[in-house]
Amino acid sequence: MKLPVSYSIRSMLNRPSRSLMTSGGVAIAIFLSVTMLALGKGLSRTAVSSAEPLNLIVMSYGAVSQEFSAVEPAYIRAMASLESVGNGVELSPELYINTMAQAGKQPAAAVLTRGLRSETAGLHPKVRVAEGRLPERGSEVALGPLVATRLGLDARQLGIGSGISFEGQQWEVVGILAAPGTAYESEIWAPLEELMAAARRDDYSIVITRAADMATLEDVRFDLDTRTDIRTTVVSETEYYARESERLKPVLAVCSIMTLLLVSGGAMAGMNTMFNSVMGRINELAVLLLLGYRRFEVVGGIMLEGLTLCLLGGLLGSATGLLLSGVPMKFSMSAFRFVVDRDVLLSGIGLAALIGVIGSLVPSLRLRRLSIAAGLRTAK
Repeated sequence: MKLPVSYSIRSMLNRPSRSLMTSGGVAIAIFLSVTMLALGKGLSRTAVSSAEPLNLIVMSYGAVSQEFSAVEPAYIRAMASLESVGNGVELSPELYINTMAQAGKQPAAAVLTRGLRSETAGLHPKVRVAEGRLPERGSEVALGPLVATRLGLDARQLGIGSGISFEGQQWEVVGILAAPGTAYESEIWAPLEELMAAARRDDYSIVITRAADMATLEDVRFDLDTRTDIRTTVVSETEYYARESERLKPVLAVCSIMTLLLVSGGAMAGMNTMFNSVMGRINELAVLLLLGYRRFEVVGGIMLEGLTLCLLGGLLGSATGLLLSGVPMKFSMSAFRFVVDRDVLLSGIGLAALIGVIGSLVPSLRLRRLSIAAGLRTAK
C-alpha cells in the first residue's frame, strides 16, 4: 500500500518548532544567496547596459581607461577632416575625470565627472533629463540619481538648486539625470570648458564618436586606426564596457563562492535537523515498515518532508530578497543597484530545492539500512 502524502504534512505540523527551525534556517541562507546573486547581476548589468552600439570611444594612444586618457585638441580638428566623419558622424570631445566631491556635512567621496557640451549630450541616448535641465554655462551641474548614494546623502538632499563642491569650487545643481541600470546614474555632468578650467586641463579625456549605422562606424574606425597623424586608441562602447565587465569577474567569483558557502551551510543545517527528526521517530518509521509500507515509500516521505520545508524557506527567502531590487549601493568610484529578476528568484528557489535534497539524503540513507527489529527496540 502507498504511504499517503498527508503523513508527511502531519509530521511537519506535529513538530512545529523543528519545522520552523528548518524553514527559517533555509530562508536566511537563501536570502543571503539572493543578495549575492543580485549584487553580481547589478554589477554586470550596469557595465553591459551602459554601452551604445553606434558609439566609438577615442582615447589617447595606449590608454585602457577613459579616466586616464588625454586627447590633444589638434586631434579633434584632424578627426573632423576625415571623409568618413563627414557622413553624418557626430563628435563630442569630453573630459572624464575622477574627482573628490562633497555635499552637505558628509565627507568628500570619489565621483566620476563628465564634462561635455549640452548640444552633444544626445550622443548618450540612454541618458535623459528627469528634472530640470542640462548644465549650459558657469558652475552648473546635472547629477545622476546615484551621486547622492556616493556622497552618503538621500536623493532629496541633492535636488535642483542644491550645491555640491569639487575641483576647488561650488557648483549649482540644475538638473537630475535618468539612465536606469547604467553607469551614468552615478556621474556628474558639467559644462566642458568650465570643468576643464576647474581641473586645470588643456586637453580632453575622450572623444565620443556616433555614427548613423554600423557600416559608417567601421569606416570611421578604420580611418582612425590607419591615420599616422592621429595616434589614438579606438574602441567601440560595446567592447569597452564588455572589457569593464571582465574586470568585475573577481568580484563575481567572490559572490559565487559566498553563495556556495551559504548553500553548503544551509544543506548541513538541513541535514542535521532532518537527521535528528528521523532519529527522534525511528520507532514510528519502523512501525510503518511493519504495517507493510514499502521502504522506498517511507524514504520518499522523508525526502518529501525535507524538500517541502526547504522550498517553503526558499520561497520566503526569495520573497524577502525582492525588497533589495533597485536598492543602491556604493562600489569603487561609482554606485549600482541590486537587481532581483526572475533568474535570481528562480536560482534562489532552485538552491532551496538543492538544500532540501542534500539535507534529506543522509537521514534517508540511514532509514534504508534500518531493520524493523532494531527500530522497534529503539522505542523501549
